[in-house]
Amino acid sequence: MRKLGLVFVLVVCVAPTWATVITTGDVDPGGTATQPDPWSIEGSLKVGDTGYGTLNIEAGSQVSNEKGYIGSSSDGVGTVTVTGATALTVL
Repeated sequence: MRKLGLVFVLVVCVAPTWATVITTGDVDPGGTATQPDPWSIEGSLKVGDTGYGTLNIEAGSQVSNEKGYIGSSSDGVGTVTVTGATALTVL
């Protein structure tokens, strides 16, 4: 008599992570929005210059600008988060 064995295969699918650039609050230019990827700014990018602002660069997205300021004034609070396997920040 033969024995039958059952084999269970668990396949885990990981959904792709889409590249995104998201800004909220005091971000100039941009304001609160999902920005294009890549996001190329001619001139300065200010995050939290005179208020609270955030910039999230996720999953290999790209942001380029000539000058960047993060929380540069006394009443400004800026947060920049870069995440993803190919994340690179050049300041």
